[in-house]
Amino acid sequence: MKKLKIAGIVLILFILYVIIGMLVPFVHMKSVSQTNKSKIHIESFYSRADKNGSDRAKIVSDNQEALDLRLDMIRKAKKEIILSTFDIREGNSSDDIFSELLKASRRGVKVKILVDGLYGTIHTPYAVFSDDMYDGITEVKKQVKDTTMILNSIASGDNVCASADYQKNRGKILDTGISLYEYMGKHSTHGKSIVIDDDIAVVGSYNFDCRSTYVDTETMLVVQGKEITKQLNDDFDELKTESLKVHPDGSYRSSENIKIPTIKEIEQ
Repeated sequence: MKKLKIAGIVLILFILYVIIGMLVPFVHMKSVSQTNKSKIHIESFYSRADKNGSDRAKIVSDNQEALDLRLDMIRKAKKEIILSTFDIREGNSSDDIFSELLKASRRGVKVKILVDGLYGTIHTPYAVFSDDMYDGITEVKKQVKDTTMILNSIASGDNVCASADYQKNRGKILDTGISLYEYMGKHSTHGKSIVIDDDIAVVGSYNFDCRSTYVDTETMLVVQGKEITKQLNDDFDELKTESLKVHPDGSYRSSENIKIPTIKEIEQ
């Protein structure tokens, strides 16, 4: 009986530890200082000359193609490889990548691996905003009338805490005035990208949530080019075929491609 009581106390302490660890980082949200704002110059994202630069980029949405391209780049490396990732998990793709990294190191390539830690974490694009982020999105909407966001529906999402926050604050997101689409696919969408006009594509690891904004270290690649922006827009159009647009009152616009399940069907 005494051991059972101790086990219960330990379990309660562990649960409190997890809950506190989830909430404490977001108790105080730092604002972006004027000094940091002054360091960002929008014109630096655009080409200075009226011609294409020497850099090339391509949107890759197929998992196998993405793996093949990574392996090909590792094989072609001559001097140095720096691999930065939030997570490493067991699996065939990890075995293939580390096999090629080992071969690269043996032929004299300097290999560096930067990783947050070996733990099971899934990062998905959710809208979990602080007050400053709501203000920022509202300001963007005022300047760019056609502003759209595509994110996981609660049914497709795989992050309980983020989904709960979205369910609670969905109305506040709609109040910013943006066009909101909820992805209804069988699996959650994992993309993090932005399109600006028809010639700026932004792709990387940043989620529109407080953790990516205030806690984690994220990377975003900004590319100017009509071709790559069109590729990304085509991907967005494909996502929209499996998404439902949310009306300002929170209801959905009907779609011939998607059937909204009833509560009875979900329970079954």
